[in-house]
Amino acid sequence: SVPGISSKNFRDFSFSKKRGVCPRYIQGINAGSVPGISSPVFLSPVFLSMRYQVIFQFPETFFESLADLLTFGENLELSLPSTCDVDGHDTGSGTTNFFVYTDAPLAAFNQFRKYLGTNKVEKNLRVAYREVEGEAYVNLWPYRDPRPFDITYPEGVDPFSAKSKKIIPKRSPRGVSKFETPAGDKWPNHAN
Repeated sequence: SVPGISSKNFRDFSFSKKRGVCPRYIQGINAGSVPGISSPVFLSPVFLSMRYQVIFQFPETFFESLADLLTFGENLELSLPSTCDVDGHDTGSGTTNFFVYTDAPLAAFNQFRKYLGTNKVEKNLRVAYREVEGEAYVNLWPYRDPRPFDITYPEGVDPFSAKSKKIIPKRSPRGVSKFETPAGDKWPNHAN
């Protein structure tokens, strides 16, 4: 566990080795008082030079403990090519997200699947990317997933539920790659 932070408070902030604690998730935690965590800083020039942000997203309940979550983050960093920069994770609002910066999102995802893509992981995973300064996501996993992607979802929307996944088509429309599917803008009423 992270010294000085209880598991209750853990869900309320995001931690990154490069940035320290992300200020938008701090709720009553003084980052300077936690051993091993420096005061918050902002995106380094390394991230700004990369074109895409890839997000590996799990249900918030997927990791049984903080140690499991941190171990997965370390394994993610080790599995990706050196051209990728793992920027940390955040947990809360029903999801756990790992952030990776790269110029080749599909190559990063394929490398991830090669080393960490077990059946258990892939059943509980969504992966999408966007341009660093952009807002439109492109879904990489599950294949052909047209559903909206975001860091958090509206109340009542569970993108990991079996009902939600039923709208993913078995085949891609003509001319659309199964590997990169533009994310929709809003959730269909029957997919919640």
